[in-house]
Amino acid sequence: MHKWFVKYQDTGACEVNVDKVSKEWNDKCSIYQWEDEFTLFKRGRGKESVAFKAKISCEQAMQIIKKQNLLKVKDTTFRSASTYKTSSLLQSEIERLSKIKTDRLAELDVLVRTIESYQNATTVK
Repeated sequence: MHKWFVKYQDTGACEVNVDKVSKEWNDKCSIYQWEDEFTLFKRGRGKESVAFKAKISCEQAMQIIKKQNLLKVKDTTFRSASTYKTSSLLQSEIERLSKIKTDRLAELDVLVRTIESYQNATTVK
């Protein structure tokens, strides 16, 4: 298993080396929280690939969160879910999503004008 793990288990919380995790932490890493359960997650090389994901204890999760100064992001769908991520990752996501929003707003403006034009054409007698 990955070098971060001191003790890996298929069920229950795994034990990680918090210092090693903190030293090697990057924007591909995050901690997911569902109610009182924490999962350490690391993306692989491809955008959709997973290097690993494993449950860890609340104590170890809090140590990593504190050492990395991770920010808690509440899930927009599930009230009991949150993700802890770096501020740099959140900032890059804000920039990426803002660009998508700007592009989509421009597309929506064209759609609105087209719909209005079609509606005007159908109501003119």
